[in-house]
Amino acid sequence: MTENRAKSDQYLLRLPPGLRDALKESADIHARSLNAEIVERLEQYPRLHRLQGDISYLKMENKRLSAELAAAKDAMTEQKKVSAMLQHLIHTRSEEAHEEEKTVSAIENRFTELKEQAAYLEKLKSELLHSAHRSSEPKISDIPLSSELFDKLFGDMRDRLDRIERKVDGRSGSED
Repeated sequence: MTENRAKSDQYLLRLPPGLRDALKESADIHARSLNAEIVERLEQYPRLHRLQGDISYLKMENKRLSAELAAAKDAMTEQKKVSAMLQHLIHTRSEEAHEEEKTVSAIENRFTELKEQAAYLEKLKSELLHSAHRSSEPKISDIPLSSELFDKLFGDMRDRLDRIERKVDGRSGSED
């Protein structure tokens, strides 16, 4: 320890009034000598000096991060709104698609029914024409049942069936 003291620099200090008493009080609290207290404070000075700069930097960083957080919260709120709108739109489109499927199904069913009716009428026409040619029964009217007369009677139904068939097949624009 004697060697260590010999290598240490020594300085004569003039302390302002009251500082010696404050240093002595602090040295007593920390259980060290007045010299050790002065050395400790000198060693701490660079850190204390940087501390103010560090505090200033941390305050600026805190403001920047707070601004980023606020922007992120705003973006999240906006995303929630967009998400809700998209969910509503998806739900609406889903309902529309379901309604369109029901409409297409109803059209297809009606089309099938009309095709069956047309086939039945064609069969009936054929049977009536066949029956009219070979029948020896008395006629109700002098007008013979011909294919032209049958077409006049049932032509409107055939036209409606053709229009529906074109619509279902997608061949019709705004004809009707």
